[in-house]
Amino acid sequence: MPAYLISGPSGAGKSTVGKYLTERGHKVIETDHEPGLSGFYNKESNEKIDSYTFPLSKEQLSSYAWDWDKEVMSQLFARHKNQVVFFVGGAHNETEFFDKFKTRFALCASNDVLKTRLQVREPHRWADGTAELNNTIEWNTKFRDYSIKNGSTIIDSSQLPEIVTNDILSELKKAEVDLLRSKN
Repeated sequence: MPAYLISGPSGAGKSTVGKYLTERGHKVIETDHEPGLSGFYNKESNEKIDSYTFPLSKEQLSSYAWDWDKEVMSQLFARHKNQVVFFVGGAHNETEFFDKFKTRFALCASNDVLKTRLQVREPHRWADGTAELNNTIEWNTKFRDYSIKNGSTIIDSSQLPEIVTNDILSELKKAEVDLLRSKN
């Protein structure tokens, strides 16, 4: 199964790109909404946190991790082993699954673009000065370097979603052509 990961901080455009891919006939798994896959876990005890409210406090941010359940992820890979599938989302433990993806795409946008998108989407959660917004902007600042270091293909997600989607699909076609050339 050729599986692809489209990752990025909150507000990078993952869900929107997933919708465009779905409209073009591609199988998309949005990891934040896949039953049983994603959730907050206590970083020390690894117990799932069932009750929380947004915006998260500074204390919650330091003790919670947004992780993917290993068993559910294994089931998804097995269920879709014979089809191309795009996993759209990110998690603190995503590196544990990197070897399962043929290609990983990192959606990168400027801090200003990210902040605007988040505040339009959920103004209360992403209000200026909240620990959650500050934490997300801090992660966004580091995300490009993290993604380069981990071998992801960088995509400028500050552009219109149609262009971002086209860029991802163009990168896949380019990789297929390069693979065919290397076999000849």
